[in-house]
Amino acid sequence: MRILVTSPETDNITRYLRAWTKQLLEKAHHQHQVFHLDGEKVTRKHFCGILRKKSINVVCLNGHGADDRILGHRQETLLDTQNIELLSGTTAHVL
Repeated sequence: MRILVTSPETDNITRYLRAWTKQLLEKAHHQHQVFHLDGEKVTRKHFCGILRKKSINVVCLNGHGADDRILGHRQETLLDTQNIELLSGTTAHVL
């Protein structure tokens, strides 16, 4: 299984999520191929690039957002109506 995980670090909430996700990643690396976007690498360019190039099964998005978007590093939009099709065929968990 291929898993993509985002861990932006913009405030106390995302720092908490990042710490929790670190434990999950340590366990997942033993059985799955994990792509982890962390800190400054949580950008739309990196996010879309991995989804386009790899056959991702599960996407775990941590961070802030709104009804129509998920944000990454420096509140950059990672996912919105312009690229939502990249999640087709994946299981997405957004926290």
